[in-house]
Amino acid sequence: MLAEEGKQAEGSVFATDHEGCVTQLLSHKDLLVSSSLDSTIRCWNVQTGAAVRTLSGHSGGVNCLCLQHTDEHGDVLFSGSDDKQIKIWKFDDGACLRTLRVGDAVNCLLWWNNRLYSGGDDNVVRIWEKTGNCVSQLKGHKDWVYGLSTHDEKLYSCSDDGSVKVWAPDSDTAEVKFHKTIEFGPDAEELMAAVNAALQTMSASKNKPAGEGAADGEELAEDQGGEEVEGDDDEEWEDDDEELDEDTRLAMEHAQKMTLEDMQKMAEDGDKVAVDCMLIVDSTMYCGYGGDIVVYDLQTGKQKEVLNGHEDRVGYLAGSADKKMFFSCSDDLSIRVWDRTAEECKCVSVIENAHTGPVFCAVQVGEALFSGSDDNSIKKWTMQ
Repeated sequence: MLAEEGKQAEGSVFATDHEGCVTQLLSHKDLLVSSSLDSTIRCWNVQTGAAVRTLSGHSGGVNCLCLQHTDEHGDVLFSGSDDKQIKIWKFDDGACLRTLRVGDAVNCLLWWNNRLYSGGDDNVVRIWEKTGNCVSQLKGHKDWVYGLSTHDEKLYSCSDDGSVKVWAPDSDTAEVKFHKTIEFGPDAEELMAAVNAALQTMSASKNKPAGEGAADGEELAEDQGGEEVEGDDDEEWEDDDEELDEDTRLAMEHAQKMTLEDMQKMAEDGDKVAVDCMLIVDSTMYCGYGGDIVVYDLQTGKQKEVLNGHEDRVGYLAGSADKKMFFSCSDDLSIRVWDRTAEECKCVSVIENAHTGPVFCAVQVGEALFSGSDDNSIKKWTMQ
């Protein structure tokens, strides 16, 4: 088993040949394939760790990989790079079959419905025919596109703009078009409630005199008709022992005067937390959202829960072969193993300090888990 509650994973160094961050791992037949910011793709014997071949040709870091079987060339490997290119390789011998020119760095690749999909730094999802022609550009994201996935004949893209966009083929033309946007984080009403609660707490702790419309038990900000609720500018903000610092005092006064319209603008225009990665298993979508993992039910269209535990950005999610587990890789140097079979997901194992740099990727191969990192290494993990 890859994970059993109460047991620790045992790790060993699998490879250190890369001279840059290991960005993605995938397995096929008896090989483990790795991409790296050192501009290369390497193939390894998954059992022995012996280097089999190196694919060179990109002039920038390789960010992503995708494997697909084709009638013409057999197994084909696609690679996306910072050099604004997608290269197509014959998997069996490493020969480069074709190079596709893209508008900007390529961050993610997906083969779906007999076409290749790519997402990158120009905020666009591109659709490529087998001929190598770009037949469509899906525009709507406001920042880099980090991940692509599919479910129920729909395409999902996640982005640095804090959203997941859903695209679906038109019923008449089969052309892929925008369907809807999924966003996480608080809406205006939730922001308003949070501000009210924070002000109530700060008012009590700092012994602030209650102004008109802010008496005990009343809301400190109204949401009817955009009405402002102002504090008394003549009263001092005092602590029993010391005065509030100027920045805190001004922040509290500003928060008191915010309306629901202000909150709405904050929700829409404020700094978004990037959706750095995405994993869809059955009808559940898991998204790396800052240091958390948001669990979203695609059938009901509602957020189910938020998984905490990581202390830094969650940059990669990988599912287990049996779909019972998934793995989260983080900039906090750890890998967490989650059991998704219960009503609520549960972390059953944590690999602390899995690498000496942020963990960028992982893949399950048989009973082992392989991980790649910014420390340029690949490690292999099994349960003790």
